Amino acid sequence: VAKSMFITDPSSPMISVVIPTYNRADAVVKAVETIRHQTHQNLEIIVVNDGSVDGTSEKLKKLQETEPRLRVIEQKNQGVSVARNRGIDEARGKYIALLDDDDLAMPRRLELQLKELQRVPEGEPVLCIANMKFINKGGESKAQNYPDKITADTIYANDTFIPPTCWFASKKTFTELGGFDVTMRSAEDFDFLLRFAKAWKICLCQRAASKVFHAGEGQNLFRTCRMYTAPSD
Repeated sequence: VAKSMFITDPSSPMISVVIPTYNRADAVVKAVETIRHQTHQNLEIIVVNDGSVDGTSEKLKKLQETEPRLRVIEQKNQGVSVARNRGIDEARGKYIALLDDDDLAMPRRLELQLKELQRVPEGEPVLCIANMKFINKGGESKAQNYPDKITADTIYANDTFIPPTCWFASKKTFTELGGFDVTMRSAEDFDFLLRFAKAWKICLCQRAASKVFHAGEGQNLFRTCRMYTAPSD
């Protein structure tokens, strides 16, 4: 088993990183590698393989030979919401970080978001998001910096696209909200974020923590998603 260059502090809380994947064998391996080399090393990596038929299972099994913290959950194709909810349910960590299978986490992502969340009083339900770098199909990078105060109204009014790949919260917080709506074919992340913002608090980690690819497509999707509902008291 390959040894990590980082020393795990046994007193630090465990973080479960949940990655749903479908037919992105090469990309999901790259995503997992960015979690393996986090500065915060007390973690587990949960990849929920949502019925991939492109060799994803074989590549993940190979990776498990050198990464004992990697857990792979196999299921029939049921959609990203079912996969994310399954990963959250199976998580053993006190905290959960979400990551999409075609995105990358920066080395200090878990460390920085954990520190930000630990500023909040124990037990208070808070979702910590982080600034990101968007990468378009041409490889160009653009910083995405979110406002310090994020509410349901600001999310809806300002076209604030905040993908799950930068979300971090306690497992209790994720489960208390009821998870992602499995009946929705799209905009399930937008729906979850709005429900969360209307019920509880969202805090910001100002340091960029993830690299999100093909951002232009996400922005267009967001503008479509925001038409289906509006915040209500």
